Amino acid sequence: MLNINTIHRIEEIIEAGIIKSHNIDPENLTSLTKLKIVRRMNQMIRLCLYIELYRRKHATNFEPLLERKALHHAMHTLFSIEPMKAQLYQLKDIVILFHNEIKGLSLTGDANNFIEKLDKQVEYYNSATATSWRNTSIEYRYMSDYYWDEFPIEETHRLLGEII
Repeated sequence: MLNINTIHRIEEIIEAGIIKSHNIDPENLTSLTKLKIVRRMNQMIRLCLYIELYRRKHATNFEPLLERKALHHAMHTLFSIEPMKAQLYQLKDIVILFHNEIKGLSLTGDANNFIEKLDKQVEYYNSATATSWRNTSIEYRYMSDYYWDEFPIEETHRLLGEII
């Protein structure tokens, strides 16, 4: 069973990583910036949960697939990417690679409610920014860069390792 307090802790870590990586002033958040943050948080939380669930399914006593090993194993098993090459992938490529896996992520209970809440936040900010969106230059509509601080796979593994 997933402890909702743990998932909130992961959310805090991811949000802090996004704010730090993109030099965002948390005191001056526009609706468009909030939309970008909540979209990225949704992606990263889904990816963290997916990799942890994958690890639990495929780990063995002799290879527990700890931290990034689970990510690299999934890349190899699901997408036929050689493990050495998997280590060279950038986070932006990993997000695209796992898009279909994480969009259909099936969770239950508090974890599912949490993801639904994030989805609703994205919908809300999409609606709230509809007018400004059209007037915003394309390069400012999305966070185009991805940073490893946004994907705390090691910390997620430590936090979720015993409770999923």
